[in-house]
Amino acid sequence: HGRDEYFQLKERILNKLRGHIDKFDIPKEFPYKESFSDLDVLIVCPSSTNILNLIKGLFNPEALYHNGGGYSFDFELFQID
Repeated sequence: HGRDEYFQLKERILNKLRGHIDKFDIPKEFPYKESFSDLDVLIVCPSSTNILNLIKGLFNPEALYHNGGGYSFDFELFQID
């Protein structure tokens, strides 16, 4: 995926998380990187937060994997980790 597409997706992800998670961020990308295969999202939330249900409700992924301490899922043809 190209740089413009990545930045558009990044804004959509951030907008979806606002109001649902208090602390979240997307690591800064390398300034000269031109293509992206995934988008990493870091969140901090209480242990009472059901991350699985949150992901399903906000992003409606077709595929969702729990791998260790994180989740991976698809959203608008991107892999979100």
